[in-house]
Amino acid sequence: MNEFINVEHAAWALGVSKPTVYSLIRSGALTASAGPRGQLVSRSEVMTVATKRRVDAVHRHRDLVAYARQLRATIWPPEPAKVVLSDGREQVRDVDDVNRYMNTPKGRDALHRLDNDAVAVFGPAVIHTLADLKSLKTAGACAWCWSRDLAAVRGGISPSDNAATRVLLGEPCARDLAEWGANRDQVRALWADVKKDDLKRRADDDKTARRREVEAARADADRATRRLDLAITAAGTNRTAESARYLKEAARKRAAGHEDIARHLESVAARLERGAQR
Repeated sequence: MNEFINVEHAAWALGVSKPTVYSLIRSGALTASAGPRGQLVSRSEVMTVATKRRVDAVHRHRDLVAYARQLRATIWPPEPAKVVLSDGREQVRDVDDVNRYMNTPKGRDALHRLDNDAVAVFGPAVIHTLADLKSLKTAGACAWCWSRDLAAVRGGISPSDNAATRVLLGEPCARDLAEWGANRDQVRALWADVKKDDLKRRADDDKTARRREVEAARADADRATRRLDLAITAAGTNRTAESARYLKEAARKRAAGHEDIARHLESVAARLERGAQR
């Protein structure tokens, strides 16, 4: 049975604003239906859009571990470097570093500094858990369990066991490791399907681009042939002789291995020959 969620929940699950969700509805990416308190969208369609956004974002960040380190440093900047004095006491190396550290936003206050790909790659649950990481550690809670429960309640991509997510959330607890071990084959199969769909989409895009290039080349050839016809007519050149010259050039190009150019020259010669017969 398909489950429906409101626009606010869809925006949180995708890590976008509500106007962006309405834009997705108008474009047809999401199907909306009337609800008692506004429009509702399918949770499965929201997850499909989130998966596509994730695949595209991952292609823009090939080194996810380095990207995760960058995100963590943005949310939780490193503390100022300290030096150990001769008496064993620690002292901050540079006072200016302390001032910069104190004035730099941290935790939830730093979420606005992240780019859109952060939520697309890791999901809103992981990013918001990262923002609450210090309070969760103080309370003795597992960041992975918190993130997974947050994704289950509010929607969005659930955390997956990989090196990049471990950079953000730390090591998972024993319960998470046991559950992932049981579901690892299923997760791998799902990711294989996602990669397969992505490869098919890119292959289709490449075919479309090549077809458009061929059509544009043919249109250019037609325009060039028409200009040649006008030039030959204006100059009073013998079309049959000109056609023979093009056929000779086509044979030379074919012998050199340029089959596409040879066929184009033969088509021009054929047009000239038809013009001579008129």
